[in-house]
Amino acid sequence: MDLDDILKELGEFGNYQITIYTLLFFPLALSSMASLSYVFTTGDIEYRCKIPECETNMTSFEEPWLLDALPYHNGILTDRCKRRRAINNDYHENCTSNLFYPNQIEDCHSFIFKTKENTITKEFNLLCEENKWKRTLVGTINNVGTFIGLPLAGILSDRFGRKRVVVTAVVVSSVIATLRSFSMNYIQFIILEFMDALASAGTYVGIFILGIEITGPKGRSLGGVIQSSYYSIGVVILGIVVWLIDDWRIYLRVISLPCLLIISYYWLLPESLRWLMTNKKKDEVFETLKKLSEKNKKPLTENIKKAIEELGTTENMNMDETNEELNNEAKVHPIKQLFRTRIMLLRFLNCSYCWITNTFVFYGLSLSSVAIAGNKYFNFILVSFIEIPAYVITWLVIDVFGRKTSLSMSLVISGISCTMFHFIDADMQTIRLLLYLAGKCAITISFTVLYVCASEMFPTTIRNSLMGFCSTLGRFGSMIAPQMPLLAAYVDPVLIFGAASFVAASLALYFPETLNCKMPDTIEEAEMLGREKTKESS
Repeated sequence: MDLDDILKELGEFGNYQITIYTLLFFPLALSSMASLSYVFTTGDIEYRCKIPECETNMTSFEEPWLLDALPYHNGILTDRCKRRRAINNDYHENCTSNLFYPNQIEDCHSFIFKTKENTITKEFNLLCEENKWKRTLVGTINNVGTFIGLPLAGILSDRFGRKRVVVTAVVVSSVIATLRSFSMNYIQFIILEFMDALASAGTYVGIFILGIEITGPKGRSLGGVIQSSYYSIGVVILGIVVWLIDDWRIYLRVISLPCLLIISYYWLLPESLRWLMTNKKKDEVFETLKKLSEKNKKPLTENIKKAIEELGTTENMNMDETNEELNNEAKVHPIKQLFRTRIMLLRFLNCSYCWITNTFVFYGLSLSSVAIAGNKYFNFILVSFIEIPAYVITWLVIDVFGRKTSLSMSLVISGISCTMFHFIDADMQTIRLLLYLAGKCAITISFTVLYVCASEMFPTTIRNSLMGFCSTLGRFGSMIAPQMPLLAAYVDPVLIFGAASFVAASLALYFPETLNCKMPDTIEEAEMLGREKTKESS
């Protein structure tokens, strides 16, 4: 009897699992807020050159004489950091065109800002096009930290347990983020941004696996949808907080300090049952199952007790000595095992590419949402909120069409939406926005299915490590995404999003179908996924 059989008897998604998922909301939502805070801390703001010959500090942002003082062309300001040279430097109460040389342009020395919004762009003087790369670099540095931290978090989680690593990561990240809010310069800020991302790298994957591993086969789809919705709710809350608080230092503290409370989860949250069973911790397994039994009001049968007692002797009854040795080594050398089995290696590489595409398109659309016409906070909230109905759609289709088909089709829809967005006229804002939301909705479905699919097609012994490695390689996509504003001068980023989605859609068809399959505990079981169904159908 394995854990899936035990969960079928004690409840696949009962009161106990609901309690666990409720607890998981807070660290997941708080960590999602922290992971995307750089969208606003480095956000662009509206500014223009100050014209001391015509205005004082009390001047409004928009003045009719600015058409003569600034380099406007057909009513559009071509450069926010340039101005027309003044004929003389005397102050004039009434400015006219004859006060400026029409064909002589010079750099600004001071600026006027439209709102009181304060970001590092304003505070660390990252204005003008020549400093744009410094702002986009912050997002890339954030993802570099995540890139390095994810495999470390995966290995530590498989070695020391999911709960310990998750709680430690959230608390340490909270401390670093709070320190970042006191940064005195750009270099200090970006170093702390990297350290924060490094510390919190494995939080989402660890929390996701904590939920999935306590859920029975029939409840995993719902579990994946619930946890993914938690992430989106956190990002929506981030948008609201930043909308209400226009100072980057203050809202960083508001979203970071509450994470310190997660230290209580050392006592509130149980360790992953699968991890405990794989590591033969019989006493802890028994205590957790006893609580699960009581909470779900299902009896702890003699068969279950017997299965727990056999953990120390025949942990995997269907595993011979060779396979047992292989899987014990996998805990220590997860990557080494990939090169011993062609099936797992190809599956890992395919999963990694799909992860890169999903992070690239998902984060690319999220980051670019603040550049869509209209209120940037509302747009960000809307594009984040659309993820929630996407998760509901995922829940409805993933068990009907299967993991593989759902993943491939959602990527196709995302590619079509992004491509069509490019060819729709800019004046048709409503249609463009709907296509943008459709693309974000589809890639969200794809990302959710990918997490569920990956958690079901890798074995318990190296599941956290391989998902961590896939997610790590996926960070190449999210590293590139913040640089899309720089690339926009040459090609529309949505076309790249669309092309990448189409390629990933075709590769997703090579994954094994894991719908209603037992989660594999060994590498041998993982390799057999999809084969048994093929034999049955033939």
